[in-house]
Amino acid sequence: MESLICINPTAVQWAAVLVLGAGLLGYSVTGAFVWIIRNRVISSIEKATGVSVEDPWRDPNAPHWFVAELAGLVERIFFTIVVATGLTGVAPAMIAWIGIKGIVHWQVFKDDLGNQKIAFSFIGVLGTMVSLLVAIACGVYLKNLP
Repeated sequence: MESLICINPTAVQWAAVLVLGAGLLGYSVTGAFVWIIRNRVISSIEKATGVSVEDPWRDPNAPHWFVAELAGLVERIFFTIVVATGLTGVAPAMIAWIGIKGIVHWQVFKDDLGNQKIAFSFIGVLGTMVSLLVAIACGVYLKNLP
């Protein structure tokens, strides 16, 4: 008797790369990168000014944590699929996405942090770039599957 459930091995590989690569690995790599850069920026500002800096991202219960993590997950899955399927215009779309998030981060931190806004807004842009590099790597891997 033939099995009623037919699982395509390629679909399993895609699901694994999207969940483990773009999802879990991307979250870990991007999160570690942002955490390291954020702490370096804070310590640099504190050394330069002699004033203690309150980290706007330190409260894990703040709503922006969830939104930032969700946006990163969606961007990695979306761009992984786009790279893997070979759609045209991937690079301009990534550049536009980085620009949009840069503008958003600039606006978020503009009023609250004064002169420190530049450093904190660029942390988000750098995190987006790392996130997109993970998406590119996962997409290229999927594109080259046999």
